[in-house]
Amino acid sequence: MFMGGRWIPPLAKETVLKKYRNAKKIKSPKMKVGFYVGCLINYVYTDIADAVIEVLNHFGAAVIIPTEQLCCGIPARSLGDVKTARRLAEVNVEVFEKANVDFIITACATCGRTLKRDYPHILGNRALKFTDKLYDISEFIEKYFTYETKTLNTKITYHDPCHLYWGQNISKQPRDILRHSADFQEMENPERCCGGGGVFNLLHYDLSMKIGEHKARAIEKCGAKVVATGCPGCRLQIEDLLAARGSEVKCTHTIQVLRDAMLR
Repeated sequence: MFMGGRWIPPLAKETVLKKYRNAKKIKSPKMKVGFYVGCLINYVYTDIADAVIEVLNHFGAAVIIPTEQLCCGIPARSLGDVKTARRLAEVNVEVFEKANVDFIITACATCGRTLKRDYPHILGNRALKFTDKLYDISEFIEKYFTYETKTLNTKITYHDPCHLYWGQNISKQPRDILRHSADFQEMENPERCCGGGGVFNLLHYDLSMKIGEHKARAIEKCGAKVVATGCPGCRLQIEDLLAARGSEVKCTHTIQVLRDAMLR
C-alpha cells in the first residue's frame, strides 16, 4: 500500500514467533535447526519464514524457533545505543544456547552479518559457540543438502544484499539455488547497493531512492519477471523502488523460489 508517496507493506496479521510457537513434529529428524527470524520477517514478511520452515522440514530437519529471541541489535548499534545492542546480543545468545540446537540459520542478510561479525566483538568468546553454528539459509542448504527441483516457468534475476555479498562473502550459493529452480538471468552490477541500508532509508529516504534508481533500471533491463534477494530489508527497498516506477516485476526471497520449485 502507498503511504505518504511511498510503498509500505502491511504488518502481518500474526507474527512468526506467535504462529510457530510450537515446533512442527518431525518423525526421526536428521537434525535440530534453530531459526533466528529477525524483525522484518517476524512482523512483515512472514511468507519468508513459511518457506524456510517448509524447505527444512522437507529435508527432515526439525525447526526450532525460540519465542524469547529479540532484535539482533543492529538498529540500536547503528544509532549509537551500544548498551541496548549488547543486552539484545546477550539475550539472543542465551536463548539459543538453551534451545540446544545443532545449527542456527537466518534468512536475513543484515541479521546474519550482525550475528556473525558483531556479536564476537560485543560479547567476546561467549558468542563463539553461537556464531560457530550460524548460517545464512542459502549457505546452509548448499552445504548440507542435495535436492531436485522442477524448473519454474519464469525468468528470475538476483540482487546481492550488501550484508550478504560484502558482509558474509555469500554470492555463489543463492545463485546455485536459483539456477536449479528457474530461468536465471544476471542483471548488471547485481552487487550494487539498492539504497536501503536499514535506518539509512528512514533517515535519508530521498537519497536512498536515488541510490536505488540504478538497481531498479538494472532489474527491468535484464527482462526478469521476478527479482530474488536474500534480505527482507532489500526486498522492502526494491518493492518500493519498483512500485514507484509502476513496474510489474515481483520481489521475493531466494528460499521462496526454491520452495516453489521443489515442493509446488
